[in-house]
Amino acid sequence: MFRRLSISAAPGEARAALEHGLALEAAGRHREAFPLFQRATELDPSNGRAWRHLGNLLRRAGQLAAASECFERAIASGDDRPLNEFFLSAVGVGAVVPSAPANFVRALFDQYADRFDEHLLRELRYRAPELLAALIARSGILSYETVLDLGCGTGLAGQRFRSTARSITGVDVSQRMLAQAGRISAYDHLVLADMESHLLATDCPYDLVLCCDAFIYIGNLNAVFAGVCRVLQRHGSFAFTVESCDAANGYELLPTLRYAHSEDYVRSLANQHNFEVRGVERGVLREENDQPIDGLTTVRLNVEQNQLVSVIGWLDSGLIGLQGA
Repeated sequence: MFRRLSISAAPGEARAALEHGLALEAAGRHREAFPLFQRATELDPSNGRAWRHLGNLLRRAGQLAAASECFERAIASGDDRPLNEFFLSAVGVGAVVPSAPANFVRALFDQYADRFDEHLLRELRYRAPELLAALIARSGILSYETVLDLGCGTGLAGQRFRSTARSITGVDVSQRMLAQAGRISAYDHLVLADMESHLLATDCPYDLVLCCDAFIYIGNLNAVFAGVCRVLQRHGSFAFTVESCDAANGYELLPTLRYAHSEDYVRSLANQHNFEVRGVERGVLREENDQPIDGLTTVRLNVEQNQLVSVIGWLDSGLIGLQGA
């Protein structure tokens, strides 16, 4: 696929092409960035970072086989192996990795923080907090003492639930996202941590745990479910969204670099952690390229086994649920 050029050039020329390409990519000018990344790999075939960024532009363009070749070249050149294996998994090469690398998620949202709300609300027509709030409201529970918002981002869910909670804690891996969340006064506490670590470390009990659109960066949700069980009050609720799929192993990593989960997988986790699931309804989480994103919205009650009453929701191609009494 790639031409091998006999070019005698200083490594500095390759670095300059790469840096120029990175600046264009950061500005969203991907068509202009592409030939610069390609040029950098031609000038210096050992430049793993250039191969990685070239691969990601090919991935975005749907050229998955060509993208996989770039990620493999990046690994061979000594570039970040876990990160490139994550990208390879997204284009269908190798086993599905269980979660996105923490440094990738952190860097993504640190870079995204300043324009996150505008992009999500205006361009993607994001509705997850409203869907969860409506779902919970139908349960008849009108207020909560303590709420935990996992992957809180800039605080869109916190704003939606502020009026129904005495205290809300937001947890996120991005310092810049938390800085944005701190400006809106939706949270009583903000914690810089990944959700699994916080669920293991906190001594605070919660009667509502939320996760709006953050499980798209975690494939294997078992540790999160176990952590929520640990911190959730006896009659507490666990409300979250995931993108949906029919993957045989329960979850898959899409070329968009987001994870999707199957209904069977969520039901299996519910059974393992003494949750019961019931109810169906339709809705849309958000849009991408003007197309609705299929998703799963779930609310659960955590009470003693055989007394569980809970719900599950599949959006567009599945369920949304009603919490019973």
